[in-house]
Amino acid sequence: PQLIAGPIVHHEEVIGQYRDDRRFRLRWDTVAVGIAFFVAGLFKKVVLADSLAPTADSVFDAAAAGAPILTADAWLGALAYTLQLYFDFSGYSDMAIGLGWLFGVRLPVNFNAPYQADSIIDFWRRWHITLSRFLRDYLYIPLGGSRCGATRRYINLFLTMLLGGLWHGAGWTFVLWGGLHGLYLAINHGWRAFVTHLSPRSSPVVRDNCPEQVPGSDKVTHSRLPAVFLTRIAGRLLTLAAVIAGWVVFRAENLTAAGQLFSSLTGTSPAATGLQLVEEDMVMQLVLLFAAVQFLPTTQSLIPSPATDPTTAPAPAWDRRLMWRPTPLHATFLSAAVVLCVMLLTRVKEFLYFQF
Repeated sequence: PQLIAGPIVHHEEVIGQYRDDRRFRLRWDTVAVGIAFFVAGLFKKVVLADSLAPTADSVFDAAAAGAPILTADAWLGALAYTLQLYFDFSGYSDMAIGLGWLFGVRLPVNFNAPYQADSIIDFWRRWHITLSRFLRDYLYIPLGGSRCGATRRYINLFLTMLLGGLWHGAGWTFVLWGGLHGLYLAINHGWRAFVTHLSPRSSPVVRDNCPEQVPGSDKVTHSRLPAVFLTRIAGRLLTLAAVIAGWVVFRAENLTAAGQLFSSLTGTSPAATGLQLVEEDMVMQLVLLFAAVQFLPTTQSLIPSPATDPTTAPAPAWDRRLMWRPTPLHATFLSAAVVLCVMLLTRVKEFLYFQF
């Protein structure tokens, strides 16, 4: 069997596990963790991602056909696809980890709340983590990485992401998407270098968006709290806007359709007479799902297991009350989720990343 959409695993990450016969003995604790991960992923895919597919498809199909699209419909379609891809890939990643645990194999975390990122750099540390690692190790570093000066570093970033776009498909939309993210990363690194050079001690915008701290203390300086908060909010909103723009290009049938969608998104398209493509009840669903991806904890933080990425922060106290445990109550919740997924299996679509 193959996990064709990731995680992309290094040989040394799994060969030791395959040689350890103890891993292949039946252990009910790892089976329980595996089932919990798998059901969580199945729920994200079948109940959440696939429920958003008709909305996204109607808007992007209309753009491909050259039909006029209302600005509101264009935004709702772009947001629907942004969330559809999120839950589709997040669900796939959870199911992959769950299957690994069922067979006694620990797979690396591949998805860590990317829409909570404060920058594009942070986004690529959270989205398709193993692909980012692969691109870094086998493209970016061989090209020279950051060893040959700032200009060469930005060129290497751009080329790496351009090739990363081609990894998804041999189409101009994928090339443009990769180029956009290469440009985003170059600008992000350039901005950080500029801010650090300008005011390395007093600026609230520091490496990895970590707030300024008192030396020898883990607490943020009180005077910096408002600036840090506003910086993070602005960073998250700007990152989301950049990511959504990239997904519009990524999903569009061709560059012409992408251009039409951007015209509708910016209100410059004469589509006032276009037909309404999105049902009004989808607005509240999109708002609730966006709130969920922004504020709710990740599956890895709610299902305690050694598969949790050690770089992921532990769940806050209020999140711990939501944590999964092998109890009859949580088994009931999982069973209900499975029943709901089975009821909706007639509308299931292929995983989006299986297309690449």
